Amino acid sequence: IELDLARTLPTNKFFDEPTSTKIAALRRVLCAYRFHNKAVGYCQGLNRLAAIALLFLDESDAFWFLVACVEHLQPQDYYTPSLLCAVADQKVSSL
Repeated sequence: IELDLARTLPTNKFFDEPTSTKIAALRRVLCAYRFHNKAVGYCQGLNRLAAIALLFLDESDAFWFLVACVEHLQPQDYYTPSLLCAVADQKVSSL
């Protein structure tokens, strides 16, 4: 999580400083999600999804938005450590 914070939306004015309130909120949302869903934990890609949510939602709603996206909208294995569905997506996109 810490490594990805600085890489998340670096040109966006809300995420361009390491001490910004949005970076702190992103850290809390991602850590909370890692604790909430131990099967997924944290994986790259969640940071961008949560950051975009934080542009429009408060921290609590951004967390629940992340839960809904990962657990109800995406295929089950999209964000698991194997990234099975994400890899399949990339292969289809490259056709």
